[in-house]
Amino acid sequence: MVYTKTILCQLNGGCMGCCGHSFGSPEEIRRAIEKNTLEFKEIDPQNDEELIKFRDRAKAMDLRSGVCRNLIEQEGQFFCPLHPSRNSGRELRENHCDIFHLCKTAKDFADWREEKQEDFLKFIRRRHLNNLEYSLMMDRGELLEKFKSLQEVETKQNFKD
Repeated sequence: MVYTKTILCQLNGGCMGCCGHSFGSPEEIRRAIEKNTLEFKEIDPQNDEELIKFRDRAKAMDLRSGVCRNLIEQEGQFFCPLHPSRNSGRELRENHCDIFHLCKTAKDFADWREEKQEDFLKFIRRRHLNNLEYSLMMDRGELLEKFKSLQEVETKQNFKD
């Protein structure tokens, strides 16, 4: 399987949709990420051994309010400190989570022509969502479905003209 990189994962302050399931309320999710972030601050993020200990402090499916314990927030951005983009290309999530997972929206987006991708990015930006709203809507497929329905309306409108 090939890893597909997509801008959608970093958009709007980062998406945490694939970093858990059966999410709790937004308040519970925020508290869970705050706890994860506090635990992360106790380690040296430049030390791979400490990052591995951070990763392994809980089993992969031992979630907090539906959120992976490795998901943290810094400066308003959600991210996984084990991701290769944070570790000079080293993949520290391997054997802990599904590094190839993409939500349906990201999969569809990857197959779209560039013009449609740009339209979707504009569609998202116009909504002024915070990263938690964005993540939950991506996880549930709501943004994709709304975008598709608007595209259908535009297509029907063009046929009438």
